Amino acid sequence: MKTNSLVLLGLLSQGTVWGNTVLNDTFADGSRSGGSLPDSAQWYSGGNGANTYVTNNTLLVSGLTGTGLGSQGVAASFVSPGTELSLTVGETLTLSFNYYYAANATQDYSFGFGFYNTSGHQLTADGTGFNSSIFNSWTGYSGFGIFGADPSGLGRFHLAQRVTTANNLLTPFQAGTLATTHQTDGLLPNTWYTAVLRLNYATSTSMILSASIGGETLSVTNTPALSSFDTVVITDGAQALGSMGISDVLVVATPAFVAPVPEPSVWALAGAGCGLFGWARWRRNRGV
Repeated sequence: MKTNSLVLLGLLSQGTVWGNTVLNDTFADGSRSGGSLPDSAQWYSGGNGANTYVTNNTLLVSGLTGTGLGSQGVAASFVSPGTELSLTVGETLTLSFNYYYAANATQDYSFGFGFYNTSGHQLTADGTGFNSSIFNSWTGYSGFGIFGADPSGLGRFHLAQRVTTANNLLTPFQAGTLATTHQTDGLLPNTWYTAVLRLNYATSTSMILSASIGGETLSVTNTPALSSFDTVVITDGAQALGSMGISDVLVVATPAFVAPVPEPSVWALAGAGCGLFGWARWRRNRGV
């Protein structure tokens, strides 16, 4: 009877954990303006749009020519215009992508990648730069690193939140830094690395943020200030890198664990288990 009871408990405790891919842009269509979510987003350039294009059908290159060095970056919405993806307690939102750069640069808050809520003011054109009135309503979370290892020892790998709005998209993050560490993974130019930003809305009073650059991870738990997002931004923070490339941009929303309602057959099996348990107990009480 112990075995039957364990089987019954196992059946009743079955559950499923799953993720919803909201963006998976490999640029295989050869364009940054496909706009067919989730496989192809509409990417807008913060710098000179002519310097941002797709090459080899796999790579989004930003700032490749001399006139566009620095202040480069791209933004894309991963939901329909005017809508947001809202996390509830237990859910996680993850951004990951591959990147390279052509030259080292060690300015603080340079390499940035984050989730934003545009409050309905998504980018709709190239060339806005990152100092525009359109950003007055944008809030979000972002990871920041540098292009190369940190020789200063100051600690230039950050997690930050933007809750104080301003025309400049990036500067308010410096006042909203949540955690800092050294970036010591020895990143090299013209080498591909992976960056990840993850927001886990763990409880009503805690948002767990984590970021990874080239395999080094930084995390912090913060009181949730934001829980709705519609856009991702990847930027070079005005660094003259020669070029920065990104590929395989993936955004996944992972819901909280939910135990599904058992199918009728499961209820029938559970009832049979209870019946067997009762029958065996009746036999034991009668000394059979």
